[in-house]
Amino acid sequence: MDKRKKGSPTELRLMVVSSCGPSQFLLTNHILGREAFSQDITNISECTKNTGVLSGRRVAVINAPNIYDKGISQVKREMEQRKSKCLCSPGPHAFLVTFDLEKISKNEMKTPKMMMERYGRHCLRHCIVLLAYGGNLELPALEDRVQKTDWL
Repeated sequence: MDKRKKGSPTELRLMVVSSCGPSQFLLTNHILGREAFSQDITNISECTKNTGVLSGRRVAVINAPNIYDKGISQVKREMEQRKSKCLCSPGPHAFLVTFDLEKISKNEMKTPKMMMERYGRHCLRHCIVLLAYGGNLELPALEDRVQKTDWL
């Protein structure tokens, strides 16, 4: 019998995508409520899946290597992309796309296009964009930065 018909919650599958920096790892730790990644980690070379419970619901957070990591060969990147799809089978409920607001560049604005190439054109329908920053900007400067960034 289908567990959903009995009322038990299904696993929430979240794929965390980042262009660079530690924001995806901090986000994963926050979602899981524990330290799945140490605070000094900035890159991973292989996909990982961490699970936990969030508001009473089982959650799986899948982290893939950073999109623009030049330390990974194209072959390895493609292998990790396939692995990430398997880790969140039958597919993620949402893609959490993180940007480090203090380091965001025009190159990172290509992230949606790269995601469509890697995960299919419909992946953007399931994206939530998160802007992370270390708190080094005052609120007016932060708002100014968000307004002046060419997001398209």
